[in-house]
Amino acid sequence: MRRRALFLPMAVAVIQIVGTHMAAWRQGVDLTVGRVALLLAGPALLIFRRRSPDLAAAGCAALSAAAPGRTDRSGARSADPGRTGKNSAEIVAELFIPR
Repeated sequence: MRRRALFLPMAVAVIQIVGTHMAAWRQGVDLTVGRVALLLAGPALLIFRRRSPDLAAAGCAALSAAAPGRTDRSGARSADPGRTGKNSAEIVAELFIPR
């Protein structure tokens, strides 16, 4: 694999980790190993975007469904009305699946 092909995934990973760490610190949220793994999985899938776009898309969908809801340091769901505590898959399901 060429070094140039790894530049974009590495740059995205660094930006995501640094930005998320700063936001988590400012909001008083712990950045756990599981959350870091989810953050790094997205840029890792960028490596496969040209060779296997279906795999990359399926992986992104799976990561979106696996993303945790918002919690505070104690692990309790946020009571802030702007923060629903739902992951992105739950929000999309509410928008597009009729009740």
